[in-house]
Amino acid sequence: MEENQKGLNGQEAPRTYGEESANQSNYGNQPNYGGQPNYGNQPNYGGQPNYGGQPNYGGQPNYGEQRYPYAYGAGGQMMPANVNNIFCYILLAVMPLHKIVIILSNYFSFKSLDLNSVMAGDVSSAVNPAVSVLSVFNYVFWILYIVFLILDIVQINKAQYKITGLVLFGIFLKQGYYVWRAHVLREKMTFPIVYTVCFVLLTVANYAYSMYLSFGMVSDIMNMM
Repeated sequence: MEENQKGLNGQEAPRTYGEESANQSNYGNQPNYGGQPNYGNQPNYGGQPNYGGQPNYGGQPNYGEQRYPYAYGAGGQMMPANVNNIFCYILLAVMPLHKIVIILSNYFSFKSLDLNSVMAGDVSSAVNPAVSVLSVFNYVFWILYIVFLILDIVQINKAQYKITGLVLFGIFLKQGYYVWRAHVLREKMTFPIVYTVCFVLLTVANYAYSMYLSFGMVSDIMNMM
């Protein structure tokens, strides 16, 4: 009997199909070296935790349904966040009011001029209470413009938008700031264009009226000579 089990050459006798099946393809006892799903109770040698309850095929963590504060677009790039327009609206109100104050200040300044005093080199007559009050408002609106411009640009920068063009427009050409802002934020352009056209017309009117008053004063002085 013992010789029959070991065989003729001292080797083990061939095992039956049932014995081979019991020792092969044991998914419950084999280690997982490649980050493949581990169906048994052995550790996962892929080295990464599996939090999602799904098979881990690449050795990377699976966290299930995670939520992120920013949306992701094509290519996996983070999309900018929404921007609050409250600072922009205040800025849009300050800009034309500032222009109106300048126009009124020019009007009262030229109106109060005494040509005889001007001929004598004395321009103190141009200073009157109305001009003084308007000068104060001029400085106040200028400060408000700077403050709300900075606040608006800072929040746009925090929302991951580019601000180089906004800074340049805000400093050198504020008439185009609102249109460029709408372009950067991908907002509808209809109202920004209408506002910009009206503001540009107000700016042109300010320059034209100042030139008109200046030429009128020069003409009166020439007539007096």
